Amino acid sequence: MGKLRFLGSSGLGFLISCQRKMNAKGGDVKLCGMSRQVRTVFELAHMHRIFDIYDTKAEAARAFPR
Repeated sequence: MGKLRFLGSSGLGFLISCQRKMNAKGGDVKLCGMSRQVRTVFELAHMHRIFDIYDTKAEAARAFPR
């Protein structure tokens, strides 16, 4: 997410679709490296309650079960 500077409703819908598909297969989606602008969009849309969001890729990777 680090290079992403804008995220609209289509992008949010795509991420929700990915999350659903991963959950259906027993997986999960972790997001990391969001700009302040994108993080604000997630918070306004209450998407931060659906996705696990981390500052770094290393933190996100550690959040997966081993």
